[in-house]
Amino acid sequence: MNSLVLMLVLGGVLLALLLLALLRGVPRADTAPASYGRLAQVVALPGLSFASPERLFDPADYHSVRNASLPAEVARLVADERRRLALLWLRLLREDVRTLWRFRRALAVHGVSAGPADELRVALSGLAAVTLINSLRVAVAVAGPFAVALFCQSGRLRVEAIWRTSAGLFGRVPAGQLAEFERRWAAATTTTPFVFVR
Repeated sequence: MNSLVLMLVLGGVLLALLLLALLRGVPRADTAPASYGRLAQVVALPGLSFASPERLFDPADYHSVRNASLPAEVARLVADERRRLALLWLRLLREDVRTLWRFRRALAVHGVSAGPADELRVALSGLAAVTLINSLRVAVAVAGPFAVALFCQSGRLRVEAIWRTSAGLFGRVPAGQLAEFERRWAAATTTTPFVFVR
């Protein structure tokens, strides 16, 4: 009985922290845009680099096909294909969060850190982003991509904010160590599991 109460309290605390991260918003970016391009060259983020993801959730073409004199089967095929593409993009976005967490861990191993408070804020934001993205995947699978269009933009904005803060940390790597760090990061991302040794 005591362990059940302890688990409920622990779950409540974790839920409260997650809700606080969701309500607090995305972490602030502490970087100049110059670091953005460099980070984009070093870290591959296919979910964030996907062009115009909002079109995946735009029902305009579905409605035009449904209202045209085409068979209902065509409209259903459009909706199914859009659902499949939306789920794929959300999976890529979730992988982007994981990649950014690994990148931040590699920066910390390399001696570049934002400090415990900022790292906790980014970790909570990342947890909120993954939770939101997983919830959106379920919603898209059940209700379709057109029902959750507004929430999907929120998930992308959270991942972009984590990317911007990671770019700020990446900008702190000393210029003399950049090439070595990039070489180690490239080597670490081509092997599994992730091991980054300084």
